[in-house]
Amino acid sequence: MQINEGDICIDCGANVGIITKKLLKKGALVYSFEPNPFAFEKLLENCKGLPNLVPIQQGVGAKQGTFRLFLHHESKQDQIKWSTGSSFLEEKNNVDSSNFIEVKTTRLSDFILNLNKEINILKIDIEGLEYEVLEDIIKTEAIQKIKHVLVETHEHKIPSLAPISKRVRTMIKEKGITNINLEWL
Repeated sequence: MQINEGDICIDCGANVGIITKKLLKKGALVYSFEPNPFAFEKLLENCKGLPNLVPIQQGVGAKQGTFRLFLHHESKQDQIKWSTGSSFLEEKNNVDSSNFIEVKTTRLSDFILNLNKEINILKIDIEGLEYEVLEDIIKTEAIQKIKHVLVETHEHKIPSLAPISKRVRTMIKEKGITNINLEWL
């Protein structure tokens, strides 16, 4: 997939900015969502001086609000290294349910529809809420504003996702949606 200067990309679960930085270097305008404050600060540091970054220190979901972000059970050893495991789902097998922070979330479908522009790439790696967000962007038809959706799914870490995974995969198939890649990673 090609990225041209000025293309709009959204990086959900941007973490320390590895994907964001690659997109920025191609000239894209990148909206980077990262709720973990430790990862967010490192994202800003890693992308310093690169134009077209719109950093947003929030999570994304199917609802807007304030939610608990559970941190990885090893996070006290190294907040940056273990920031990739943070999740809004307490049942995720590598989080510490007693170690969390309250963070704001944006309803991603509203954000996309309010941009009112075509999005080249939407990357979603949000540690368990991917299917909930996908279902919402399909139902609201925000999916029609996106060329490519790249998703890292987490059923292997969160068995309780099996029902929504099946439901969303069926929805994608029945609606003939071809711009979502659930096998990206």
